[in-house]
Amino acid sequence: MTTSRRDIGRNSGNFATNRNITTTNLQSNGIKLNPVFKVSNKIVNGFSFDISGETVVFGIGTNEPFSRLSLGGISGSGEFDKNSPGQLAAIALHEKPDGKEFCGLVYNNKLESYSTDTSRNGIQIIAFGDRDFSMNDVGSGRIYLSDENITTIGGIPRKGIERDDTTTPASYKGIDIGNNPEINSEDGQTKIVLDVRGSIRTDGYINFFSVENNETSPHGNFWDDARNIRNIPKGSLWLKGPGGFNREGLYFKDFYGTIFQVDTTLFGSSANGLEEIPWIAKTTGNDNPYIIQKSFNGVTKGGLTPVTLSGIDVLPKNYLGEKMKKIFLEIY
Repeated sequence: MTTSRRDIGRNSGNFATNRNITTTNLQSNGIKLNPVFKVSNKIVNGFSFDISGETVVFGIGTNEPFSRLSLGGISGSGEFDKNSPGQLAAIALHEKPDGKEFCGLVYNNKLESYSTDTSRNGIQIIAFGDRDFSMNDVGSGRIYLSDENITTIGGIPRKGIERDDTTTPASYKGIDIGNNPEINSEDGQTKIVLDVRGSIRTDGYINFFSVENNETSPHGNFWDDARNIRNIPKGSLWLKGPGGFNREGLYFKDFYGTIFQVDTTLFGSSANGLEEIPWIAKTTGNDNPYIIQKSFNGVTKGGLTPVTLSGIDVLPKNYLGEKMKKIFLEIY
């Protein structure tokens, strides 16, 4: 009697080419496939795949899984080919048979590097509408996490902000220069780890330093380190806490690489020094915001020095017509 599956299949319902198995329970070496008919007392149709033990691996597309659930390391699994369904290592939470409306997780090995010309590996979360599947559909919802430890939201990963030709090889500002607090016990870090390809909306605030034991982290002297400042790209803002050489405040690096402090003071006031612009948390009697110039002693009327908003002292005799001069004179 033959024991060959193909020979048996010729006389047993075409089992040689079609091997759909109907069974109630399937068990082998601690692996159980059990039917499930109810979930939370609701009727369903499915199976529970039960593997007993604490060290369990399960491979799809690989016979050498490392993780509990592994899709392996097959060549081409990080690239999409519409003519090879199943090649892409992807897990769909929702999709149509033609790949439209795909919402799920994908492995991508063609991500652009921040600082080199070599493609990087990464994970990509995609949320599609009713469109053909694509790895780089600019209209879909996307989040990328690359092996360079950069998370890109709302668009495709891209090269660095400002090319730095003084390094060998040439690189970009905002790279890892070894000041990671979790590795080198530094207070702060100047490496780009989040790239948002769009605007940000928040119902909260943006925090720049933490305070513990009456000290800030990063400490103010972190920003006095020339190596850290040099790694900051042009067009950047940062908030420096107290301590160190430079004073506390908000700083900006302009197009030419010059660093300015974003000041909230008035220069040339009648107080013979810096006159602070008061921050009023809540207005009374009028919902419109306004600016008040304080007087010299805080009691008499304000004025005596025009308010400067654009860096130019607006003097009535030089910049205003006769009608506006009269208004200024009445205020003074």
